Amino acid sequence: SGRVTAFEASPIVVNDSLYYCTPFNRIFSLDPETGEERWVFDAKIDSTGVQSHICRGVTYWQDPEAEAGAVCSKRIFMATVDARLVGVDADTGKACDGFGERGTVDLMHGMGPYRGTGSYATSPALAINDLLVLGALVKDNEQSDMAGGVVRAFDARTGELRWAFDPVPPRMNPVTAADVAEGASFTPSTPNSWSLITGDSKRGIIYVPMGNPPNDYYGGEPRGKMDYYGSSLVALNATSGEVMWHFQAVHHDLWDYDIAAQPVPFEQQTANGPVPGVVLATKMGHIFLLHAETGEPLFPVEERPVPQT
Repeated sequence: SGRVTAFEASPIVVNDSLYYCTPFNRIFSLDPETGEERWVFDAKIDSTGVQSHICRGVTYWQDPEAEAGAVCSKRIFMATVDARLVGVDADTGKACDGFGERGTVDLMHGMGPYRGTGSYATSPALAINDLLVLGALVKDNEQSDMAGGVVRAFDARTGELRWAFDPVPPRMNPVTAADVAEGASFTPSTPNSWSLITGDSKRGIIYVPMGNPPNDYYGGEPRGKMDYYGSSLVALNATSGEVMWHFQAVHHDLWDYDIAAQPVPFEQQTANGPVPGVVLATKMGHIFLLHAETGEPLFPVEERPVPQT
């Protein structure tokens, strides 16, 4: 694979090919039976401000409206450590010119004055319907004023920003995709989602595992009231990005117990039939089983008081 640090990618096998990415953002297409290299795409990243070179995987999307065999009717997407989202033809590895600007979307657009400060996506985008949904890593324990943890949905054909979840408390006004189109920037220093996002296309729900606002181990005034969505599982409407419900696994988290595990949809079998659920695994060793459509616990969750000192 060439230059590699910590290899964290989960390869995917689709389109009669095996696809994966390297920590320095090269995409490989291999013959899944022989390992023979078919093509390589090099994103030619700029590593300025990069804390960790990580790429956990790539995303495959096929356009149901495209003619069979059309260029870029099948696409591979990859997020890069210099804050870009690139789209290439799954058969050839050539950039899809109709996606963003010559195959690239600038993920720092609308993020304010934080380019090069360590905000970039390390996990693959979720492909659901014609959308690509992704969050981003934000450097831990650097300072209180950091890039925001917005979760965004981009059009898989054009790269246009379709909606955004700006994770601010309900009493604050979130920044929307329309606001950004008019020149606004997303709210800084909000909780971020750096791990794997899950989609339920049947129910139109996106499950977003959230980390914490900066600074991770300090809960004083500079952190403000941004804990609302910290260390939570947030369920979003897949079409609009609106919050359906959220479940906070740690209140006022001072231990950096980000939700690191990918949420897993499942069905709980009951005497009255199956109930849709989602599994939330946590760094505390607790596993929460929640109702997929409401967030209510399917098994009792006991809240206990703890020392405040």
